[in-house]
Formats: sequence, structure tokens, C-alpha cells
Amino acid sequence: MEMKRGIKDYLKYNPETGVLTWRERPSNRVHVGDVAGSPHGNGYISLRCCGRKYYAHRVAWYLTFGQWPNNIDHINGDGTDNRLENLRDVSPTENHRNQRIRKNCLSGHMGVRWSERDKRWRAYITVEGVQKNLGSYKAKADAISARRRAEDEAGFHPNHGSDRGSLTP
Repeated sequence: MEMKRGIKDYLKYNPETGVLTWRERPSNRVHVGDVAGSPHGNGYISLRCCGRKYYAHRVAWYLTFGQWPNNIDHINGDGTDNRLENLRDVSPTENHRNQRIRKNCLSGHMGVRWSERDKRWRAYITVEGVQKNLGSYKAKADAISARRRAEDEAGFHPNHGSDRGSLTP
């Protein structure tokens, strides 16, 4: 009776480069040593192996530690950077505390928005599903400072709210 082959049989992971390569051919189109996976529309690298689709960062974690992660956070915000030093297994809450700034953020800072009605900058933060008002300010810099203080108190990652790679080398 032949044993079922698994992901460890087909893939090899280099923790310094973050690259997965094929150690065995899963199909005629793939050769041993080829890079496994390609960028997906959501900003992550995905691949197919053993009849399933996987994200490369989850496979990297599995090949390194022998268990599947809960949620992988890319510390520098780059979903294609799968170097081990850039990955951490976190809870969904921790993962949300290290988000890049959204493209539709008009103020340029998460948790800070202009109130047309009040003609002031408002600062707010959401912690454990509850949005907290941090005040309104004449100066945008004061609203940003209030938001940063609240992020520090709530244990947000220092990269939270940055653009891709702006705070990490």
C-alpha cells in the first residue's frame, strides 16, 4: 500500500529568501527547482499542490514549524515577502493591528478624518470591535498624535497604518 504524498514531499522552503521551490515534480509543466507559486490578485503568492490551493506564507510556516498557522501577519505589510523574519503567527485581532493604510483614506492617517460639519479633525480607534472617539482637533497633527497614543496603549504594531514598507527596511 502506497503512502499518500504530502506538501513536505513536494516543496522546499528557503527562510532567508522566502521562496518555495519544487523538490519533486507535481506535474509535467513543473520541474524540480522551479519557484512554486505566483502572485495572486489579493497581494499574496498562491500555489496548487496535492489537489489544493495554498498561500505560500502558510506553507512556509508549515514547512518550518510542522504545524499550520492560525493567521499569518506579514510584518512589513508586503504579502509577497515570505522571508521567515517577516512572518508571524497571530490572532485575527493582532493581525488587524498591523494593517497598511487603505487607499481610500483621505487624511493619509488611519483613524483620522476631517469633519466638514465641525470644521475639525476627528480621531478615533477601534479596539476589540468597539470604536472609541479620541476627540476633535483644530490641527491635523494633534489628531494624529491622539491616534498614535491610542495605538500604543492598545498594543498596535509600530507599522500599523503605514504604506507598504515605509517603516521597515
